[in-house]
Amino acid sequence: MKKLIYALIFLSCTLANAQNQNWVATAIDGNRYDIDSLVNAGKTVLVDVSAYWCAPCWDIHLSGVLDKLYHEFGPDGTNDLFIIFVDGDNGSSIANLSGAGPAALGDWITGTQYPIIGPYGQGHYVQTQYAMNGYPSLFVHCPGSSAGVSIPIDTSWTQFLHNWDSICPASFNHGLKDLTVLQTKDKEFCNGEHPVTQIFNQGMDVINTATVNVSLNGTLLQTKNWTGTLNRFESADVKFENVNLQDALEYTFDVSTPQETYTNGNEEIQSWRVGAEAPTYDLTFDLQCNSSASQTSWRLLDDNGNIVEHGPIGSNYVYNNFYTYDWHLVPNSCYTLIVRNEYGEGICCRLGNGYYNLRSTADSSLSFLFGGNFTGYEESRTFHTPLIANTSFIVKENALTIQPNPATTIITFQNSTAAITEIKIYDLLGQLQGMVLNASQVDISMLPAGMYISKVKSNEKYYTLKFSKNN
Repeated sequence: MKKLIYALIFLSCTLANAQNQNWVATAIDGNRYDIDSLVNAGKTVLVDVSAYWCAPCWDIHLSGVLDKLYHEFGPDGTNDLFIIFVDGDNGSSIANLSGAGPAALGDWITGTQYPIIGPYGQGHYVQTQYAMNGYPSLFVHCPGSSAGVSIPIDTSWTQFLHNWDSICPASFNHGLKDLTVLQTKDKEFCNGEHPVTQIFNQGMDVINTATVNVSLNGTLLQTKNWTGTLNRFESADVKFENVNLQDALEYTFDVSTPQETYTNGNEEIQSWRVGAEAPTYDLTFDLQCNSSASQTSWRLLDDNGNIVEHGPIGSNYVYNNFYTYDWHLVPNSCYTLIVRNEYGEGICCRLGNGYYNLRSTADSSLSFLFGGNFTGYEESRTFHTPLIANTSFIVKENALTIQPNPATTIITFQNSTAAITEIKIYDLLGQLQGMVLNASQVDISMLPAGMYISKVKSNEKYYTLKFSKNN
């Protein structure tokens, strides 16, 4: 059904004749934006006219296409593109754009790097400057022109790039040689993996050679002399085999090619997080569905990107049902679990308290990956299986207790066999919320209401227990 809605909306956004606009409006950041000034400064301006209650608009927002374009080609990238989001509803407000109110679909503001125009009638004023058939509608203003051209809405940023190039070819006229570095999606990694970056040909000529460097805190780690065939708008991955990734460090990649004169976008900063270490290679995947069960799916990839396990084809999950899958995986290997929901709201918590949990098959208390409350269509989690099942992690489920559960202020852990030396509290996104040492009580009064994971160390063994925080 959702794909059909997309098709109907896309038909309303076919390419139209150019329209002249010269509007000036104030965004929620307090700055005034003048369309003429932007295009006369040599920028291509993309105006996304949406509404805070519009489901297809929200889908475009969650897809990350505009975020990707703005990062790569906006002020911090090649500096060719400027994006403005416009909430055209006459009743637009900061509250609605923040996700408040029954009609609001979510938080449009958090994480959006480009200007947002909407409240106080500003967005509705801008919307009236364009001839449009409905929401969402995208309009491109080419450099030096106040004529906005309707552009098709695409779920691929590369296809959008081709459409943009056909409408505004002068935007990419930076010479025959124009190479840039693209941001690879932030991800987790397994120990021993190497950094990878992506180079992209934005010029008119084919590129056959490039010099690509990776540095850390100003120190050059490795140089790769890349050779190959890179046509216009094509990209290639470059791996640095002499560098082992380290947790949460910011690596700087830069690229150059002979006869290149335009160097905006030739540098990119990237970081990764180390993935979880599984206690064993015989694992069980638990899936608690919410009311969007029919839109939920998952797959497990090996280190080569091959699907080794997956949910039912067609996502035949039932509302609020619980499912378990047992996996026997290869020892000493890296895997990536991808959980997807086509509504773009994760599997928790607006439509019910769904979650996923990855644990030892032999001991259900040994949970090492837990989540479900993610933004966007999918969440990716990486983990590593041990060479030998780590028996030091295996504990009796009833050895550790947590009281009370649910709780509002203080929770107390008790182990009948040994003292507790460390307690860590994580939210459903895997973010550490607190830690105590050599104590059995934790003050959770400042935590928002919801479900949390506690990882407790006692006698060199690790226990994982879930608990609920109430207001």
